Formats: sequence, C-alpha cells, structure tokens
Amino acid sequence: MSISTRRDSERAALDQERRQLTDAPKDELAELAGLYQARGLPAELAREVVVHLTAHDALGAHAEAEVGIDATSPGARWRWP
Repeated sequence: MSISTRRDSERAALDQERRQLTDAPKDELAELAGLYQARGLPAELAREVVVHLTAHDALGAHAEAEVGIDATSPGARWRWP
C-alpha cells in the first residue's frame, strides 16, 4: 500500500470516528470501554479509563483503540499487540 493510499484510508477512518462521536457519543463510549474490558480491565475500571481518555482527546482515544492509528499524527501508524 502506498503512503498516500494509507493516509487516505487513515483520514477516512478518522472522519468516520468523528461522525460516530458526534452522532452517538454514548455508544462510542460503551464500545471503547468494551475494548478495554476485552483486554482484561474490569468493567468499572474500563469505563473510568475511557471517561478520562475521552475527556482529554476523544478522537485520539477512539482512533488508537478502534482503528489502530495515532490521530495526532496522520502519517504514524501502530496497532495494539
């Protein structure tokens, strides 16, 4: 995949996350908490972590956990192990 194609894909994913955060913020919060629970956090702690992360940078928190990209650096890409 070329760099420009990857960037376009990342931008599209970020745009989709922005829309979802605007249209259904509670659903997105629950989805993100579920991802943290799947990684081993208890439900209450997962929710607390998600609330703090999204208060600081909602798009960044969702982009990293759901899409595997760093929203602050469109050229940077990483995934959770």
